Amino acid sequence: MAESGVTGFDINNWFAFFVPAGTPADVVARLNTEINRALRLQDVKDRLSPQGAEAVGTSPEELARYARAESEKYAKLIRASGAKAD
Repeated sequence: MAESGVTGFDINNWFAFFVPAGTPADVVARLNTEINRALRLQDVKDRLSPQGAEAVGTSPEELARYARAESEKYAKLIRASGAKAD
């Protein structure tokens, strides 16, 4: 965005693993542990790097906070722009 002349706005792509609501906590914890383990593997990092991607493992709670903040940020931008869905 800064390269386009728009300052003060951070925009980036991100991907995450989500599971259905009500998934047992022990299943969520195990998935989180194994996904984070995989993201630390050098071959995974090596495959992501040429795409400009960086693996960032976190906790389900941190992901929820981040996703909520991103939703709020884009909702504010959409409201300010006046964009409407067709």
